[in-house]
Amino acid sequence: ELLMGAGAALAASYYCTHATGDGCRCRKPEPGLILRAAAERGIDLTRSWMLGDSLTDIEAGRRAGCRARRIEPVGGALLAAAHEVLASPDARQVAS
Repeated sequence: ELLMGAGAALAASYYCTHATGDGCRCRKPEPGLILRAAAERGIDLTRSWMLGDSLTDIEAGRRAGCRARRIEPVGGALLAAAHEVLASPDARQVAS
């Protein structure tokens, strides 16, 4: 609800059900789920951000071609970073 006020929407969610040692392409830091979401949802990854609280989040975003930013999930920092990204000139261009 908070991000919807800034123009963001949650259209789908994706998750990996494999164990860490399975060697799949969808478990972070592999970019498989990000690439799948981009293909299914028509997302331009060069104009996208991966916000995450772990190094594997950031690595997955970079491997997928996104800009990436690591945020400690305390005190609303992740939400504040999302608002900052949504307020950027790039986000405004995408929304228009």
